[in-house]
Amino acid sequence: MKNKKKPILKIILGIFATLVIIITGILIYSFKETAKSEEMWAFRETLDDTYFLAEDAVMSCIFEGDLENAFSCKKADINKKIEDTKLRVSSYVLKNEDSNDLRKIVMENVTVIEDILRINAELDPENKDTFVPLSNELFDKKKKLMSNRKKIIDILDKYYD
Repeated sequence: MKNKKKPILKIILGIFATLVIIITGILIYSFKETAKSEEMWAFRETLDDTYFLAEDAVMSCIFEGDLENAFSCKKADINKKIEDTKLRVSSYVLKNEDSNDLRKIVMENVTVIEDILRINAELDPENKDTFVPLSNELFDKKKKLMSNRKKIIDILDKYYD
């Protein structure tokens, strides 16, 4: 009779140990995913306060010509938003791969926005030699900005479903 109890006890202990390991693994995975989401949400708040304001101002002031909106279209105001974005986004401590990818794309777009501002300042409709090439370059930069914006949205969508 003792021999029969030992194998059953071993089986029960084995099942219990397996369940404990599975539950522990699920909890660890859950905490890790929660941490990734919380990091992304916090980073998104920083982007809302800095980057998206700068991007929206450039899109509205330069490409849409909407001068009666909530944005100041003064170059100094937009440059301040860009500098604030650079400072806050580059100094943000990120551990998650998606968050770091997002930062990389945002910083690339900051450079594109700076290029857009530079090109727009050089654009002179009276100068027939440079107007068309600069206009083409400006709209190429807009395409790059929009392409990267789609990448940004794709990354953020993973965390906001």
